[in-house]
Order: sequence, then C-alpha cells, then structure tokens
Amino acid sequence: LVSLSLSDHGLTDDDLKHMLPCLTNLRNLNISGRFGQSYDIHHSMLTDKGLMTISKYCPKLQSLDISYNRKATARGVKAVLMKCPDLLDLEASDLGISAQHVAELLKLSQKLLFFRFEGAQGHDIYLLHDAMKVSKGRTIISGSFTGLYEVQLSPPFQRTRDESMNKITKAYEQVSNVHIYNKWEGLV
Repeated sequence: LVSLSLSDHGLTDDDLKHMLPCLTNLRNLNISGRFGQSYDIHHSMLTDKGLMTISKYCPKLQSLDISYNRKATARGVKAVLMKCPDLLDLEASDLGISAQHVAELLKLSQKLLFFRFEGAQGHDIYLLHDAMKVSKGRTIISGSFTGLYEVQLSPPFQRTRDESMNKITKAYEQVSNVHIYNKWEGLV
C-alpha cells in the first residue's frame, strides 16, 4: 500500500500506533480532520504524539495531509520533517502554526516543495518571505484562505521556485489518473 486517505476521521494517536507499523511503505497519507469552526470531540483527535508515530513508521512519505487536527502543533510537524526526508508536500492547515514556525520548519527539509498552513497577515508576511528565502525558492507556501505567497527572489531562486511550481502542478494533475497511486511518481 502506497497511498491511504482517511480524511474527516476520528482517528486517535493509539489508532496510528497500531495501524502504521504495517504501513511502512506509504508514500501518501491523508489523515486530515474535520474542516470547519465547530469542534467535535470525536474528530480531529490526533496530537503531536500521533505525528511522532507517523515520523517513526512512515519515513518514505512524500505527501502528508494532517490539516484540521487541532490538537497537533509545530512540535509534531517538526518531528515529521526530521524523520521523513523525502516529504515533498505537507498540508497542515488549522494546526496553529505561526509564520515564525514556518521559517523554522522549512530549515528542516531539503526536499519540501509545497507547504500549506493557516496563513499569515500583516507583519507576519515578512517572516514568510524569509522562510521562502531559507528554502532558496524551493518551497511554495500557501495559506488556507490566502492562496500562494509571492516574494521577490533572486533569479536563481526564482528559477528554483518555477521548477517547484511545475512539479506541483504536474503532481496535482496526476491525482485524477486512476492508474497512478503516487502523484509524485516520475516527477522527482
């Protein structure tokens, strides 16, 4: 099994602890919680402990969606980035990750092409500019409701950003192909 989607789930940290040791070859994992403002005790139950379980048993991940697991934090995301060196795509909306966290997180990954989080406004946008420069233009940052963040980059970093955008676009086009189980296959 290379792809697993359990979005809008009621999974707990213990569920992952029992399930993931059997799924060490996963490349794509979607365990996003329930979208929306209403907090339901039976949804979005994963914490940093669950993210650490992912980092332990799924080192081959290329794509991970942990959005709307409101009990998880930047600490758990850090564990994933440190132990999943091939991660290319990370969706982490509504985890309470600040713009300051983003810069710190991007320093941990050498391959991450796309990162979505809740977003930033005002002065915090400058922190995202710094984060994009830390990745040398490689990582495209998107806010859940603000879209892609743009920043002036040097020509070499802009070329890197353009290459990342092309790979991301192709990967998301492949999602609709039923014969492709890993949207990143052949792109990296």
